[in-house]
Amino acid sequence: MEIDLNHPMNFQRSVETVAAALNIALVRLREQVSFDEHDALNDPLPAAHLLLAMLEDATREVNELVDQLET
Repeated sequence: MEIDLNHPMNFQRSVETVAAALNIALVRLREQVSFDEHDALNDPLPAAHLLLAMLEDATREVNELVDQLET
């Protein structure tokens, strides 16, 4: 999926782009966990914690915005 930052992206397209990127990140994390690709120089744990924190923040914010849309 190509991302062209020279043109505005509508909401639907931005959600599709995030979904694709999230899917790629989750597949890579699963592979590292499944195949124990733990490398001291490339530790996936900090990135996994960052991803988790970002998803938690995004979930809270999206819930608030959905509530606003529904009222």
